[in-house]
Amino acid sequence: MRLKTKTRIANISIWVIVITLVIITLFFFGYLISDTFNLKVFASNTTDFIWILFAASLVIVICGALLNISLNIGIIADRRTGETDDRLPDRKKFNLTILLLLLLTMAVIVAFLFFGDYRSRKREEVMIRAAASEMLDRYQKSINELAYFLEDSSRVGSIPDILNFLCNQKSEFPSIVLITSDYYNGQITYLKISEFTKPESLKLPFYNSSFHPCNENDCDYLQQIFTGDDMDTLFWSEGSRYYLYIPFDQGAVKFVLLFSDYDRYGKIGS
Repeated sequence: MRLKTKTRIANISIWVIVITLVIITLFFFGYLISDTFNLKVFASNTTDFIWILFAASLVIVICGALLNISLNIGIIADRRTGETDDRLPDRKKFNLTILLLLLLTMAVIVAFLFFGDYRSRKREEVMIRAAASEMLDRYQKSINELAYFLEDSSRVGSIPDILNFLCNQKSEFPSIVLITSDYYNGQITYLKISEFTKPESLKLPFYNSSFHPCNENDCDYLQQIFTGDDMDTLFWSEGSRYYLYIPFDQGAVKFVLLFSDYDRYGKIGS
């Protein structure tokens, strides 16, 4: 093989290694940003894809490195035997243009991830609201029974069974919690009943201290629901969890159904 041909192949192998390493770096940069900021963009099998990509890229890098080493050994041997080529191109270094292009690519990746996260959460909200609305319309009788049993302390133990029934009607909601309110020393407090609550523990006062600890996302909302006339719904997400609050005012009793969902779907491209 001529020295010029060997040199060209050696240069190509170097660029293949460099480009592969850049792709790996950018991909892991995007994955790191997603994991750090808990962005929901990729499908649930992303981790498997990452390791497959990593293994394939590693094979490319190793093969390219071995090819480059063997070619360089041949080039050195040819030069020692006197074969030269004055037109051999010099290896190019990353210049300012390439660096700027790399930085621009990283900025585009970050923008894509945050935009994808926003779109994913909005899409999840639409899906959850639609599923909740469909469930409430279909099982209105069970919703009315919740209000009736809340008023009757002797039958409040039936609420976990109703919640268990509702949880098993839609795969979108692995958990449905009923939140109501009471007062402790003149201070409003929130009580919760879930499908796992033992009926025998639902005794007044405070349903055997079954308190709902509100947080910065729902404290103000719950206070407005139970002390005012606000009957708006609330949706918020945290990590892979999604929460939808739907209030009900049945005259003598108010309560909120908290629908929670976890991330199971693919995102961009799914």
